[in-house]
Amino acid sequence: SPDQTADALAAIAGAALLWALARPINRVLGGFFTLFNRGFVASSNLYSRLVGGLLRVFLLVFAVYAGLLFLTYDTFVKTPRGFVPSQDMGYMLANIQLPDSASLERTRTALRKIASIVKSEPGVASTVAISGQSLLLSAFGSNFGTMFITLDPFSLRHSDDLYYEVIMNKLRGKLAAAVPEANIAILGPPPIRGAGRAGGWMLMIEDRGDAGPAALQREVERLVASVNVGPTNPGIDVRGEPIPADAPKAPPAVGGPWAWLQPFLPSAQDRRSPAVDGLTSVFRANVPQIFLDVDRDACLVKGLALRDVFQTLQAYLGSLYVNDFNLFGRTWQVVVQAMPRHRDQKEDIARLQVRNEGGTMVPLGAVAQVKEINGPLILTRYNMYPAASINGAAVPGVSSGTAIAAMEAFTTRELPPSMSSEWTELAFLEQQAGNTALYVFAFSIVMVFLVLAAQFESWSMPLAVILAVPLCMLSAVTGVRNSEWLHVHNVGKDINIFTQVGLVVLVGLASKNAILIVQFAKLIHTQQHKSIRESTLEACRLRLRPIIMTSLAFILGVVPLLYAHGAGAEMRKSLGVAVFSGMLGVTVFGVVLTPVFFYAVDTASESRAFSSPWVRALGSATLGVLTLRILWRPAWSLAARTAAAARRGRRKPKPDSLDET
Repeated sequence: SPDQTADALAAIAGAALLWALARPINRVLGGFFTLFNRGFVASSNLYSRLVGGLLRVFLLVFAVYAGLLFLTYDTFVKTPRGFVPSQDMGYMLANIQLPDSASLERTRTALRKIASIVKSEPGVASTVAISGQSLLLSAFGSNFGTMFITLDPFSLRHSDDLYYEVIMNKLRGKLAAAVPEANIAILGPPPIRGAGRAGGWMLMIEDRGDAGPAALQREVERLVASVNVGPTNPGIDVRGEPIPADAPKAPPAVGGPWAWLQPFLPSAQDRRSPAVDGLTSVFRANVPQIFLDVDRDACLVKGLALRDVFQTLQAYLGSLYVNDFNLFGRTWQVVVQAMPRHRDQKEDIARLQVRNEGGTMVPLGAVAQVKEINGPLILTRYNMYPAASINGAAVPGVSSGTAIAAMEAFTTRELPPSMSSEWTELAFLEQQAGNTALYVFAFSIVMVFLVLAAQFESWSMPLAVILAVPLCMLSAVTGVRNSEWLHVHNVGKDINIFTQVGLVVLVGLASKNAILIVQFAKLIHTQQHKSIRESTLEACRLRLRPIIMTSLAFILGVVPLLYAHGAGAEMRKSLGVAVFSGMLGVTVFGVVLTPVFFYAVDTASESRAFSSPWVRALGSATLGVLTLRILWRPAWSLAARTAAAARRGRRKPKPDSLDET
């Protein structure tokens, strides 16, 4: 066919073109790789001379190393702590609360107005509103409303202006101005499903002195008003102290590679930025209620059982389950309930009737009195104390650990002695986790050292390997705190659980680079009988290429994590920034410092102090315990002797049989 003929001609033409261009392409690539190899060999020789110079001043190198260790610890301690980074899950939750006893129709009108404003915001796809219920508080009331805000798919929200936190902050400002009659709180989804109803944190204010619901509401409202950022209230800083109204404003941001100078600018020295915002509480102590005061003596006189009175109230005002029946192949429930028009006024309660012991119908108005009172809508107890919840979140750029510490310091100072505060949900889990990152990292280093000691049956080689590992934390934490250097956005600048995972990964990767130099230098020293200095320089010259090759392969493989987009992108970015920056730093530190460490440690191990018999015996005994050699060597010897005896038994010649004559 013509199509097949055209395909065949195209294939022939392509093959001829490749044959014609193969030799020039090979020459170009061959020349490039030749120049590359020459340049790399020259770089290896230059690197070897650099190491040779450092070996002459190895004491000065150890002094610099000690300074780097102190800088690592200082940087790690000053970096904010986090737990699980907040995530863009494609939806947000809005809690709406109108004034107490607002009608359900008024709540629905407010929800429709809020929905129209929210839908007009770029990045919002749709909304779902529920009137009469607060999912944030798990409470029901005519003045409550809940709205789920669904965002556009991630494929349509590539811009940073369409990130869920940006949309959420815009909606907070618009709705506060457009719907002043409602208290609207917009929160993100919880980072861990099941650990909370919404994102951010939840703080419980406990009334431990039995001051009453009114005093509890007063203190909660005072805390919320003092912390929330407004036109006349700058909020609280990271230390939990109120920011004066005349405090200097934040200086213009310094971007690009000079962002690290931002904290040292003159205007930044006195800057106090808010740490917490978006606080909300739905606790109300004076909600109008209807109280039915049942006269027990009157019930006894008229022959009414209290159980019948309360069951009547349940059946008419609420609902009462009766039984089940089967119909059309299904099981149906029978539930009795009064018609709405017969129970929508408080006067209807007095007209309800209850049958007494004599079979006479007695109206409830004869034994009960309806009163209008004020009281809390719901009563929450936390750790046995009456409590009210406050939901809030950290401002953008502030870690959750810093916000929790600031809020805890503020509440400790501002609450009266009869009240206290406790964290719950995800904030409680973060408090329980504590400062485990440093301990996990130190334990990982110790475990790697012990494993290498058992593998090499030596103390000096693992020590030379492990000394450069702590510096990976310095480069990783520096990268996390300055992620804008890598042009990575919407990622936390704190040490969260994914950063901790990256630090543990870096321990193995840093050890791998050091092993490539240390093990090769040791083999040259022991097998070729060269001096420690010559062995170190030879190993540096020969092993630079595999170190750079493997390190670059891993670093480039992590790049997709840095610029991830979509569901779970925040977690991938947190892990990617830590591993990427950590590998860059540990590669530089490793190739420079590891040869010096090997030279110093191996020279010390062959010195007179460490070559004495009792030191070597102590080291051998410790390695025997570490590698369980004291257990498996006797067992192996016994098994070998048993096997040898069995083989000798099988080879024993049989006695010759006597011929019968």
